[in-house]
Amino acid sequence: VLNGSTVTAKERTDAERLYLKQCSQELSSAHGVTAHPDSCEGLPEAFLRDHPVYPLLVAKHGNPLQASGSARGGSEPGSSAFLQTVNVTLRSAQAQTLAKGDRTRAVPLSLTVAKLKLLFQSLYGVAPARQHLLAKVQEGDIPFTIELTDDHSDLQHYCITDNAVIEMHDAQGGSSARPA
Repeated sequence: VLNGSTVTAKERTDAERLYLKQCSQELSSAHGVTAHPDSCEGLPEAFLRDHPVYPLLVAKHGNPLQASGSARGGSEPGSSAFLQTVNVTLRSAQAQTLAKGDRTRAVPLSLTVAKLKLLFQSLYGVAPARQHLLAKVQEGDIPFTIELTDDHSDLQHYCITDNAVIEMHDAQGGSSARPA
């Protein structure tokens, strides 16, 4: 409970991931840290004093600033999770744009939903206000769908992975030619 309202598990997870993102930005800009080990060893004492839960959240959600050669790191040595790209299929489920087909793109995990909507607009000609985006991802053998509802959140926030399919539906609830 926060300010008299119940905080759901999803809201807490979202807030923790946002906090990790903000901390990683502070590490990069204020302390010059672009990568660190999952153990958080070697981080500036001042940073850890100001953010004592950072190591716990790194253990829980993953390291946003992977060290070179780490299993969860980027595709190139020393790349951070915020510089990684994922290959996604962009698909319109709106009847008026089906003929334009699917598009495969490498997009950065730091791409916000708002900018993703601008990409959809450039590909399919549909204004961002008329877009409702859904991401279809696979976790092991289990497929699931994620609503991309926060224009200010990036793709990493939504745990978008390689080979995800991001579908554009009509935000006004108009006809979709493909099942959601």
